[in-house]
Amino acid sequence: MKCLNFVTLFLFSLVLLPLASPTANAATVMLVKGKKVLLKVSRDESRSLKRGAKLKVVDENKKTRAIIMITKVKGSKAFAVLKKGRVKKNYIAMSPKGGKGKSAPKNQNLANKRENNKKDNADAIFKKWEYGVSAGFNLLTMNIDLGTEVVSATGTNFSVKGHLQYNMSPRISLAASMGYEGFSSSGTASTNLCDDNSSTACDTSIAYLATELWGKFYLSRGRLPFWIGGAGAFNFPLTKSSTALQEEDIGLTNLYIVGSGVELKMGNSTIPVWFEYAILPATETVEANYLSIKAGYNF
Repeated sequence: MKCLNFVTLFLFSLVLLPLASPTANAATVMLVKGKKVLLKVSRDESRSLKRGAKLKVVDENKKTRAIIMITKVKGSKAFAVLKKGRVKKNYIAMSPKGGKGKSAPKNQNLANKRENNKKDNADAIFKKWEYGVSAGFNLLTMNIDLGTEVVSATGTNFSVKGHLQYNMSPRISLAASMGYEGFSSSGTASTNLCDDNSSTACDTSIAYLATELWGKFYLSRGRLPFWIGGAGAFNFPLTKSSTALQEEDIGLTNLYIVGSGVELKMGNSTIPVWFEYAILPATETVEANYLSIKAGYNF
């Protein structure tokens, strides 16, 4: 009789043991790469897992974090793809039966979005390389020393350029641009000091092939990326004419630029808008600077 009771108790414990184990029919996340997930499974579990089976993934607090789908089972390893939520190493994957695993990832995604918005998501996903075009206007100011008088000349000019940007990190980027930059101004002298002392009109018109090298620091990479930066520029004159300057003195010109701007997101593209302030190194006869506003389209 005692032997019968012992056998009955032993068989009963075998039935209850799988139910009592919190990790029964579970697999451990070994590696996560993008949406690919590698699981470590027991031999029994590898026999029951089939391609296409969906498992819920829970964290150390048994909170559902994701849903994955098995793509291949090989020995003690199973390969899966992420369908919803987020997965980390050492999370546990198990059957979603009887749980709330299907609704938890949605809640988690909402929580993640709120957290990202709160922190402005400085580490948001960004492209390594960007390229695009831009156009803008600049307000040029020149002070020209004509010997007996300093003439102030101003002008509004147009520019159009192509640019390439390399994002080294979420915060730091390097950019280069090349294109047309107008550089024209008009001023009036009190006497005939311009155009070989035959006119009071002191005009300058230069069309530059401009090359700029930028360094940018992003204060934000969230919904509205915002940056500050500086650049060095080299302008080569394509055409030139002036009644205020000696044309033979107009050659390769370097500039120093500071700027700040934002980037408006449109799907996978952006519309950058920024301001620039540029200074030309002063000479004995000329001082010049300009303020510019530009906008473009990045692919």
